[in-house]
Amino acid sequence: MVERPCHRVDRPGRDLGVERCRFELAVPEQHLNDADVDILLEQVGGEAVPQRMRADALADAGDFGGFLNRAMELPRRDRIGATAPREEPAMRKHHPATPAFAPPQPQQFQELRREHGVAIPASLALLDADQHACAVDSISSSKVPEQARAVALVTDASNACVLALSQSASQAALFSGSTSVKLNGCSVMSNSTASDAIKVQGASGLQADCLITVGGMVLNNPVTTQCTSKITQALPASDPFSSLPAPTASGGCKNVNGTKTTQTLQPGTYCSGMNLGGNVMFAPGVYVLQGNMKINAGAVISGSGVTIYMSGSNTVSMNGNATVTMSAPTSGTYSGVLFYGDRTGTTAQSTFNGTATSSLTGAIYFPKQQVNYLGNFSGQNGCTQVVADTIQWSGNSNINQDCSSLGMKDIPATTSIRLVE
Repeated sequence: MVERPCHRVDRPGRDLGVERCRFELAVPEQHLNDADVDILLEQVGGEAVPQRMRADALADAGDFGGFLNRAMELPRRDRIGATAPREEPAMRKHHPATPAFAPPQPQQFQELRREHGVAIPASLALLDADQHACAVDSISSSKVPEQARAVALVTDASNACVLALSQSASQAALFSGSTSVKLNGCSVMSNSTASDAIKVQGASGLQADCLITVGGMVLNNPVTTQCTSKITQALPASDPFSSLPAPTASGGCKNVNGTKTTQTLQPGTYCSGMNLGGNVMFAPGVYVLQGNMKINAGAVISGSGVTIYMSGSNTVSMNGNATVTMSAPTSGTYSGVLFYGDRTGTTAQSTFNGTATSSLTGAIYFPKQQVNYLGNFSGQNGCTQVVADTIQWSGNSNINQDCSSLGMKDIPATTSIRLVE
């Protein structure tokens, strides 16, 4: 019998970090009975007798793998990812003077053999720790278990001030004309898969935290962003107000007095909509409009703590010469929402315009309509959000992100997934 020294064997595709043993056999393999085992054990006196082990020669060896593992009582050295401290093997505890490996006594060997019902092959003598690993691989018909770990970090890429919800519209978020828009700390997001889901054209200038789209974008003018690069083929953003309940009409129908030059309106249901001129103040509360809302030239409109709900496909139209100063509630169900378009409506367009002294503080939410934002204004401290099916922006505005003090919530633009481990 000739023994070759152990040497490292790396299998393709994995590095188990163990030494594998190769043995040459100078005697034929055979199975031993109990007496032969006793004689063999006495002869070797605990010395390892390495011989080649073949899976086909051990096919009838019963639960040989279980027997071998129990007999050796040593942890596998090629187990991947084991970080817990190893227990002191039972056999080492019986033989503290032999730190590397102490073979079982003949009686123990026989007990294990009987327990597992195996015929002990002559190719098995007592193996040291490295040889034990080799032997287990030789006789095992199953794959050695391997584990892998991957950790992905899911984060919001940015918050949006302008969010176009349409999933297919061309130019879903369009910036045109001579507009100058600065979005401080927030992004433009489009859920459209169109190749021009975000488009900047004309003499328009745009600054934003980032431009993000599920589809593509066409930028005819340079856009200044804080992100490293514009993001295309992104995941779509969720509708931030999808769970916001629609106000219900209650009480009798209210009407605007068209003959008064100064009046204060009360919350409630306006069955014929509103046609506003002169000086009009909105008392705090929720207004349900079952007709269109029109603000005429020269009108001065104000109100704080107001939410205006446009039922069906009714629209808002603000004249460019009107001065409108309105803000959303800072608490309650409709906190931060100034205009709310019915999500069951059909395609329509609402237009928001006004003088440079106008101010719309809060979210303008029209999930089924196009919003045309034409005014040269924004909300208090720049706190205006526009979430609509599609958006066309041609006004000069300075929009800010941090508006929590005014009851507005952040609008996540999209999520990004990054492999971190």
